[in-house]
Amino acid sequence: MAVQISGNDITVPRDTTVTRNLTVGGVLTYEDVTNVDSVGLVTARSGIEIGARPGVAASISVDGNMIISGISTFGGDIQVPDKIVHDGDTNTSLRFPAADTITAETSGSERLRITSGGDMGLGTNSPAS
Repeated sequence: MAVQISGNDITVPRDTTVTRNLTVGGVLTYEDVTNVDSVGLVTARSGIEIGARPGVAASISVDGNMIISGISTFGGDIQVPDKIVHDGDTNTSLRFPAADTITAETSGSERLRITSGGDMGLGTNSPAS
């Protein structure tokens, strides 16, 4: 079967290699997302997964959640708005409740606080020294 042209649609029934520039003026849609060799700028409707199933190495969902398995190395700052929560033990966390203040929580209660003035308290959220 040869290339079919119908109105503005072009159908290529077999594998196709483009050896020159290809310009797409509208939306490029593809169905086989399991065999993408390389990706540049992408907009994903249902999220992005990196790695082979099972045990996907990383995923980013459309609602902004990111899950990464294994060791992660960051070359710069990591920014969190309030707290780092222990996986599987959600009432244990490191928090940043105010400017220049760090706290540690276990069993859902604050156990340690270091204030912006350098005061440290155990079992109190108002340390004086």
